[in-house]
Amino acid sequence: MSLPKIAIVTGANRGIGLATVRGLLKKYEGKVYLTSRDEARGQDAVASLNKEGLKPAFQQLDTASKTSINNLKDYVVEKYGGLDILVHNAGILYKKDDPTPYPERAKTTVQTNYFDTVNVLNALLPVMKTGGRVVTLSTNISLIALQGCRDDIKSFFRSDDLTEKMLSDKMKEFVVSAEEGKHDENGFDEHAYGMSKLGVNALTRIMARDLKGQRDILINCCCPGWVRTDMGGENAPFSPDQGAQIPLKLAMLPADSTEPNGELHVRRKLVKWYE
Repeated sequence: MSLPKIAIVTGANRGIGLATVRGLLKKYEGKVYLTSRDEARGQDAVASLNKEGLKPAFQQLDTASKTSINNLKDYVVEKYGGLDILVHNAGILYKKDDPTPYPERAKTTVQTNYFDTVNVLNALLPVMKTGGRVVTLSTNISLIALQGCRDDIKSFFRSDDLTEKMLSDKMKEFVVSAEEGKHDENGFDEHAYGMSKLGVNALTRIMARDLKGQRDILINCCCPGWVRTDMGGENAPFSPDQGAQIPLKLAMLPADSTEPNGELHVRRKLVKWYE
């Protein structure tokens, strides 16, 4: 007997994550899990979708906790034999007027947006089923950050031979440089959010390369556009449902697809940022 298909969306109690769950529930022939760090907010999100006639499942997930990540992994392996779709949406962006000192903002942003993504993918990619689809959320600000880096740093991020360890060491170097007030001197752009997502772009490319030919898994990242969320603000031109269109498309690439893989999509446009 074949086990049901399963999709998981992280950071899904609001915004683009919630809209992605909504879209999957309408289009995907499988079980859809809404995950959230805060269980009460997650259950409220489930209740809101129930009012729309949609029935997501819920699991608590704190992407900052390896224990929480591994608990989720163990759950899906035991219950479903693995995972078919992962949309990793969880992340943070400090507001422009946030008083938190830059060194702390840089450290927290890179930890949450990059290193937590490393931990989620390293735990869940090995249990992706054949034909699995993985989508990580990025931003076009990552491209601005890349252009703001010194030429040798640009070349580093664009390298075809980059490894996860090399990339993580460079992200740590950026954080230390920011803490010492030397990020500009050391060749990094000042936008911590953009740098964190540049790391996600490069990580996605590395993992796609390392997984190539294994179980027909495709992994891509995307910028959903400027979306009206707590992060994007009320003046953004796109609704959360509009923002969810590209992650949904990448999450549901047809079974016989071999590409795109390891790519960044800004809205509907594929961007070869590494060339």
